[in-house]
Amino acid sequence: MKMEPVIQLQNMETEQVIQLLLKQKTKKDIIRLLRKIKEMGENCVKESFAANID
Repeated sequence: MKMEPVIQLQNMETEQVIQLLLKQKTKKDIIRLLRKIKEMGENCVKESFAANID
């Protein structure tokens, strides 16, 4: 199992995060990435969504 390098999710736009999720091969990879996003706090994604709403 290869580990992805730590990605700077906090600097990514929501669309980039979604693209990253879509690129994952297995359900396990998607869950791992979602957990990583959650661990970092939802701030990175929330801020991005808020920016898109404005």
